[in-house]
Amino acid sequence: MNKTMDKLISKKTWIIQFALVVTMGLPVGLSANKAWGDPDNKRYEQQKTEGHISQSRAAAAAKARYDGKVLKVQKKGGTYKVKLLRPSGHVKVVMIDAKTGAIIN
Repeated sequence: MNKTMDKLISKKTWIIQFALVVTMGLPVGLSANKAWGDPDNKRYEQQKTEGHISQSRAAAAAKARYDGKVLKVQKKGGTYKVKLLRPSGHVKVVMIDAKTGAIIN
């Protein structure tokens, strides 16, 4: 009877340890995918911006039209807001259509 109890305890201990390893390791695996560039995450990011120009293209369009140093680019809805520091020292805000890349103002 003593050997049977030892086997039962050993089996329960193994099951508990296995369950802990699986449940503790699962969140680590999920976060590692995000940290190391999960291809599914990249696909999601591409789908999110599909049909829109990139921030760098919006900045290049603004810079080509109005000479200056790009200070900041923000996407707000269907437009990019590009802030340029002009050679005169003035800040110029340029709105760019996110789909076409056309300058709005």
